[in-house]
Amino acid sequence: MAIRSFVASRPGRPARRARTSKGHLRERKSRINRIVDAVHAVLFAVWQALVVTPTAYVCAVFYALFLSRTSHRIVLRLFLLLLLQGACVLTAVLAFFSFYHAWVPEVALAKDVWFNYGENAANASVPLRPGHEDLPVWREEPEVDLFMVDQPYDVSLELRFDTDEETSWLGNFMVDLQLLNHNDTILYKSSRPGLCVIEPGILRWISRLYRVLTQPVLSEPLAPLQVVRVPLLREIVPYASASGRSDDPHFVRTRGYKATQANLKLRFRGLSPIVSLEHATLRFHAYLTGLPYVYDSYHSYLMFHYPLFSFCLFLLLFSGIEFVPWTATMSLEDQEGASSLTAELDAAFRLASEAGKGSDAGPRAMGLLGQVAHAVDALGIVSVNDRLDEISTPSLRVLLIPSMQAYLENATVITEGEDRMCGRKSHVQASLGAARLFFTIMRRYEVLPPAVRALLQPHMQPEGAEPIVRNPAERRMVKIQSFKLERAVQQQLDAFRQAFRAQARAPSAGPSDVFFDLLVVPNSESADEDADDEQSASGDLPPVRTLRAYLQTMCVLHALRCASLLESALQELELLEHVPPPKPSDGASDATDDAWRLDSHWFSKASGPLLSETGKPLRPFVITPAADKPHRDG
Repeated sequence: MAIRSFVASRPGRPARRARTSKGHLRERKSRINRIVDAVHAVLFAVWQALVVTPTAYVCAVFYALFLSRTSHRIVLRLFLLLLLQGACVLTAVLAFFSFYHAWVPEVALAKDVWFNYGENAANASVPLRPGHEDLPVWREEPEVDLFMVDQPYDVSLELRFDTDEETSWLGNFMVDLQLLNHNDTILYKSSRPGLCVIEPGILRWISRLYRVLTQPVLSEPLAPLQVVRVPLLREIVPYASASGRSDDPHFVRTRGYKATQANLKLRFRGLSPIVSLEHATLRFHAYLTGLPYVYDSYHSYLMFHYPLFSFCLFLLLFSGIEFVPWTATMSLEDQEGASSLTAELDAAFRLASEAGKGSDAGPRAMGLLGQVAHAVDALGIVSVNDRLDEISTPSLRVLLIPSMQAYLENATVITEGEDRMCGRKSHVQASLGAARLFFTIMRRYEVLPPAVRALLQPHMQPEGAEPIVRNPAERRMVKIQSFKLERAVQQQLDAFRQAFRAQARAPSAGPSDVFFDLLVVPNSESADEDADDEQSASGDLPPVRTLRAYLQTMCVLHALRCASLLESALQELELLEHVPPPKPSDGASDATDDAWRLDSHWFSKASGPLLSETGKPLRPFVITPAADKPHRDG
């Protein structure tokens, strides 16, 4: 721009001009100016592409994620949903542990084994009755059996080896087990081979972490060890009761028994190696079947052997059983509440269509509209953070409440016995407030199409903005356009509502004026509203093909009539504010009222001039023909 100014201001260089086809002079740019304009255009395009557009995109994304009303609504709903789901999960966890504690018994037994190493073998003897190693020495209660009566158990030996080079030479080894009773009678015996295979380090670390969480042993070193489990016996009964009856010759009585001691022996191959055995445990696991534990019947298998899987399964099922009815109940209550509000709102609009006909329909409709508006605010059916596409189809009807309130306030008839001027002024002011509230709602949710917003721009201005003043010609043009648009909107709404009511399962008649028809059709409204819930008005005036489009076009019709009402109410309010207060009445003035009337009675005072100085008649008179003057004079 500086180069252009410099070139244009150089003396001695006249500007080049050329004539157009119509004879007008047109200034022709120099080559330097054209180059400067081209460079400026390129720089502007680069600035827009590299700086303005990415910055605007980043700002739009940031606004959509953190500052928009939709994001706040989603975050709030997600928080409430997570809070509800967390309460269900916590209840499910408490129920699972209560159920587990009540039904799953403590039927697992683990006894430490201490081996005595000899030549090519290691021997150990494990007592299977509670002694000082299991119960406190000061406890004087009777001994408690370690095994349940007639309960099958699985017996295994768990060995933890140190993973060094010498352990790898351990190879195969044998484990011998004998279960004895109090008479040293062998009840069960077993001999099983074992093999020490060193696992990868990652598996041993995972196994070590699992043991820390499930079976913490303070004596186990931090470094992971190699764990070898050798199954020895399957479904044995260490504690059996007597069976049969002594008085029945057909049954053989079997004596009961109880295992009180276990003898273990480790046999190694070849010479005795140096075994780095850190710990050994003899484990008795109850062989359970079924889901819940029931005494003297089948026992719990799933919850005992797979507690983690049982916990996840129980948590999923129980929390789902809690969550689904809760949400279903809440949605059902919302639907019932919305249906009742829709019915009340439709009844209020039907009463409003009969207002001004000499009945009390207007006050009753105002009362119903007030109740519905209070319920809508209390339930939060429409939030200030909602967008138009987030408002459900039934909820669009509540946006018309202020418009109908403005109509009813303006159509209110002043009863006798009231101050007519003050009463009318208060109703006009209430009508203006309701109309302005309606336009505020239309502006907030952007319900009106762009063409209608441009037509009603003076009423769509936010509070505090400079008012738009139109000249008489513009106002006349706006009135003509509003009248044509209102007539077109009414025709579309009438055509759609007639077709919609004809296709309903239970056809019903609506108000004669489409302005009051919310198109509430029983037994068919819910399905149609759900189907149209995702559609929204776009463009100038879209065709009315769905219930949602019908309600949005109803907002256009109400906006046009509300704008006309607003203008007339403003003019009426201005006139009412300039009306002088009424004078106090007295008897003298009442007596002379008839004297000032042009149609006074025959007995009223007839003296005085007929006309005033300006030519206005002051009292009645009769003009007679000129031929009758001699007769009157005579």
